[in-house]
Amino acid sequence: MKKTKIKTPSLLSELIGKPTAHTCKKKLKCFRCKESINVSNVFFQIPKQRAGLTSKKAHCLRCFDLIFTQTEKELLALEETLRTAQASLAE
Repeated sequence: MKKTKIKTPSLLSELIGKPTAHTCKKKLKCFRCKESINVSNVFFQIPKQRAGLTSKKAHCLRCFDLIFTQTEKELLALEETLRTAQASLAE
């Protein structure tokens, strides 16, 4: 996998809809790392909204895993913030 210079996005900030897994029917390039996704390989499409239009970008398994991991980290941070806020309200 090529090193990308862009920050790993989160599904929380990028998502308009639900990511879906697909089997590749023709050779594609991963939107994030630009690696080839070969025929018969599984890839994920993540819907994104840009300038009022929605597009579904293809992501290889590695990039989707990185995006998913980043989303988990952000959700854990949000959960901790929520618990702290709830604890301060209970006092």
